[in-house]
Amino acid sequence: MWAGMSLRDAVAWAGSLDALMPHLKNARIMARGGGGFYTSDGRPMERADDRIPASWWEYAHDIDPATGRAYFTTGPAVTWTGADEIHQADVLVIGIELERAAVEALPKAPVSAAAPRHAGGIDPLHGWESAAQYVTDWKAKPGRGPLPRKKNGQPNKAFVMKLMRNWFEANEPRPWPTDTDIYRWLREHPQTWWD
Repeated sequence: MWAGMSLRDAVAWAGSLDALMPHLKNARIMARGGGGFYTSDGRPMERADDRIPASWWEYAHDIDPATGRAYFTTGPAVTWTGADEIHQADVLVIGIELERAAVEALPKAPVSAAAPRHAGGIDPLHGWESAAQYVTDWKAKPGRGPLPRKKNGQPNKAFVMKLMRNWFEANEPRPWPTDTDIYRWLREHPQTWWD
């Protein structure tokens, strides 16, 4: 199994989505949908694995790196459980991750000279505890309960990363923590949100 990098972080590394697309279309960078595959009407698709075929990227649209989601207009070979017929359809893939080693083998996009700097080159201090409290409060709202888990029972950290990213974007000035920063913080500070 390969190590993944969020679509958001991969776009930041490469400088743009356009810089990544040729590599995705030619399978030089592998991609997977860790959050699942869904039909355009929201039904989950059963698939043998979470790999996104390279041929799908030719027909990708509405790609949102910030949320790690994209729609793919698929050919007639795609089916899903409960389908009465085989037809062309839009497939929503969420939690898109790219092969980290392959992305990091690309030249890193230069950082703009206009990018904000921090006093003494020190990384900004983020309100991690406040962001974590936001997730706890979100979970505690009536009707919500424990946060979702993946099919294999492991915590769905992509969902928590999205909640924490929303908090940072609403409450802190740029630069916000990357998905990698949030994942590292979650690994170093285990939570009970999934219980």
